[in-house]
Amino acid sequence: MEHLECRILSGYFYFNATATGASDGPGQTSWPQTLTLTLISPRDPSPSIALEEPSSCPGDLGFLGLFVGLQRWRWEDRGNDVELVCKTLQFEHKLFYFDLKENPRGRYLKISEKTSATRSTIIVPVNGIVWFLDLFNYYINTDERDAFSKELKLDTKVFYFDIGENKRGRFLKVSEASANRNRSTIIVPAGSSGEEGWAAFRNIYWK
Repeated sequence: MEHLECRILSGYFYFNATATGASDGPGQTSWPQTLTLTLISPRDPSPSIALEEPSSCPGDLGFLGLFVGLQRWRWEDRGNDVELVCKTLQFEHKLFYFDLKENPRGRYLKISEKTSATRSTIIVPVNGIVWFLDLFNYYINTDERDAFSKELKLDTKVFYFDIGENKRGRFLKVSEASANRNRSTIIVPAGSSGEEGWAAFRNIYWK
């Protein structure tokens, strides 16, 4: 008996296949008699499904059909990113998009700011969303004279939070810096009567 293993990254699953077959002679292996296929989800590293596909002779299409079917689940066919949740927030002259997405590396939150002239986007790893909420709470609940600029380090990224003011009023500037992409910034207005803009931005996570 000989043992063969192969790993295929396809769709939402890692395909970990083990095949056994009888040897016809030195350096030769017959068509595998049984194939055990284990599907492992990136979100749950423990095996979730195990399949056995028998084949009585090399002419059978059992194994070939199985692997051809699996290849149809490649991420190239389904798209590199899957959108899980999409929300929008209109405040003053700006429109914000909140897109929770997933790819083979995990989940992330894409936040885009759109005005009549520009569009800017930051990408927040899913483990950083709770920290974003905490920082928005900090700026909402802290007197403007006592609020300081903050930095948030997440994985290979650094996010900078800075309060500013212009002719339209106060705003919170959130910038993302990383080695993989150019620095990107979104600007969230505070609002004309306090911090209602920041509160609306924060509350979008809880709706």
